Amino acid sequence: MARFPTTQAVRGFYNRFGSKQDAQAWYEDPAVDRMLAQSGLETSRAVLEIGCGTGRLAMRLLQGLMPADATYTGIDLSQTMVGLTKERTWPWRQRVTLHEGSVQTQVSLPPESFDHIVSAFVFDIFSPEQIRDTLALSHRWLRPRGRLCLVSLAPGQTPVTAAVSKAWSVLHRVSPLTVGGCRPVALAPFVQAPQWHTLHHSQVATYGLNAEVLVAERMTTP
Repeated sequence: MARFPTTQAVRGFYNRFGSKQDAQAWYEDPAVDRMLAQSGLETSRAVLEIGCGTGRLAMRLLQGLMPADATYTGIDLSQTMVGLTKERTWPWRQRVTLHEGSVQTQVSLPPESFDHIVSAFVFDIFSPEQIRDTLALSHRWLRPRGRLCLVSLAPGQTPVTAAVSKAWSVLHRVSPLTVGGCRPVALAPFVQAPQWHTLHHSQVATYGLNAEVLVAERMTTP
């Protein structure tokens, strides 16, 4: 059975880890690039990022992937990460709002206020209950037909990636913070109709690590 570190433990880890997270770009960027290509961010007026990390993705969005008048909101559990994102997004500060804390506690965000919600390598930290809660909040925050754009560490689909993800999962069970609380998780079963309509779903393997890319449209449910 998977073990999940406490919110306080995850916050402490990423407060210490800080900018070293950028060293993971070698396996993160190919999947993030795939997600961005499928996102339709060029039409967005307001973007929310769940888990803004060091601000690398925020900076890419603000540099031109979304319109020049679109706003960016970022949430992260780690004070260190929020500070790094603030530094990287300073040139666009009039369009940026940052929140420190758990995404599940951000109940003050207005409903139907975002065209896009993006998140890269964050949902793989959440427990199944946290995934479901965060998806429910995302559905609340997105405008009708708004897009949820996710990238996550995922179970392998080939002999090599399956072996790597199995070893990763074993390490997570033994000592979850050794891998930053992350583990391979399949997101597609959580993102289902009638709440969501999947627009894109694919896998990206990079040097033995497998990532899931999922873009879904927020449907209006009874």
